[in-house]
Amino acid sequence: MKNLYRRNVFIKYYLCTLISFLIVFVCRLQAEPINEQYRCSRFPVLSLNEGIQENSFQFSSDGKIFAYAVVENGKYRVMWNNTMGEPYNEISALELSQSGLHLLYWGLKGTKLYLLYDHNAVGSWSGKTENDLNSCWSMISSNDRHWIAGESSRSGKSFLLVDGIVQPDFKITASAVLSKNGQSWGYIGLKKNGTVVQIVNGNEIGNFTDYRHSWLDNRLARMIIDDEGKIAAAVEPRPGGYQIRNGNDVIAKFGLVLYVTRTDLMFVQNSPEKANDSVEISKRFISLSSLQYNNGHIAWIQNVDGTSHSDSAVVQEVILDGKAIGPQNYPGMNSFLLQGALEFAPNGNAIAFIGRDEMQKWFVWSTKQFSSGYPYAYMLQWSLNGEHIAFKTMKESDGTKQWFYVVDNVPLSSYEDVHGGRFCADDSIFCYFYTKGEKLALVIDKIEHGSFDKLIAVSPPAERPDALLWYVVKEGSELVRLEINKTKPVK
Repeated sequence: MKNLYRRNVFIKYYLCTLISFLIVFVCRLQAEPINEQYRCSRFPVLSLNEGIQENSFQFSSDGKIFAYAVVENGKYRVMWNNTMGEPYNEISALELSQSGLHLLYWGLKGTKLYLLYDHNAVGSWSGKTENDLNSCWSMISSNDRHWIAGESSRSGKSFLLVDGIVQPDFKITASAVLSKNGQSWGYIGLKKNGTVVQIVNGNEIGNFTDYRHSWLDNRLARMIIDDEGKIAAAVEPRPGGYQIRNGNDVIAKFGLVLYVTRTDLMFVQNSPEKANDSVEISKRFISLSSLQYNNGHIAWIQNVDGTSHSDSAVVQEVILDGKAIGPQNYPGMNSFLLQGALEFAPNGNAIAFIGRDEMQKWFVWSTKQFSSGYPYAYMLQWSLNGEHIAFKTMKESDGTKQWFYVVDNVPLSSYEDVHGGRFCADDSIFCYFYTKGEKLALVIDKIEHGSFDKLIAVSPPAERPDALLWYVVKEGSELVRLEINKTKPVK
């Protein structure tokens, strides 16, 4: 009897286990399959004491090193690497390298302007004002090898430093650039005799004679360089016009020299010598800000022949490697669309742009897909593998606007607003924040997490498979870094 009882208990246990397994199995068949799980790890950053400027924070590419400005007794100081810099009346152009190991910024004391590298003054200029400070800028290469800093002036002289060395005294310098991996640096200058020169790694590799001040007004010239120190793409002057270069090949020529106005689009003849000299508008112009280069491909946005910038009915087209692609864009006088929102996928094998059709509906077109029409479209973004695309848009009902992301042409949930959308490095999920009242929540793979006061910083779009997806948020008086990590599937 005792053995029979044990056997019956075993059979009942076995049957219950089997039934439970079948129930779970059936439920899993009905649910969406989940192959990976994600966790949101929290790391304290610092407490926001009085004087810390929330909008000044700069973070390394992994979000673990940061710098920020502090106001103490009416003076500005920069905190970085647990070290406080010297006090200045004003500071600007705070630039932290991707690694977080180097820092650039400008400071003003009295009428003297200082350039600071890793908190050490590497240059100073007298007779300066706050307006001069606001025209200063700085950049550090992705590999920390080079840095460039300068003052941009529309009417007066400007100066430029590369790795601490003051560059030659050009009438104007413009379009300072670094190569993608930080191996090379370059800029364009205008000599006093009117010659436009292209400087790469300290060498003059191109020049164009007899071009006056107008060519570099408002930073007209454009140049993209590679790590080998060669010009990958450029907008260049030529007799009677300008041209587009892709490596050693000129792939497009335009009549008349460009002259930029507020929207970076007007191209006219060189500045007239006298007030009564005529100024002729080009029949063809491009948006300099739209010039893009990736993996041997070059793209830009230009007007369709027969339309002009002064005409609200201007029509644009996207040019890839010298040929028009995709639908035409009808921007009207919308400056965002006029200047172009054009993005290559990270691998360079796909391209996308934001446009507007004849019915004034905004769209996103790519070599992968063509979106529906929306009232707006912003923040175009590719996944790392170039297979997925996302953008921000909105809808309006009964006078209330609701914002949401569209991923691969699928609208996500709508909220009062959405921020900080990012694909994870392995392209498997899309994360973002949404606003609800005075709070924010993080959405990870369509699941909502937490309640926060403010989004301070967002990780840059992933450029490597091992890139970390992170956010820095404010909770009360605390800053917290959130890291989205993939865990092993639960078995």
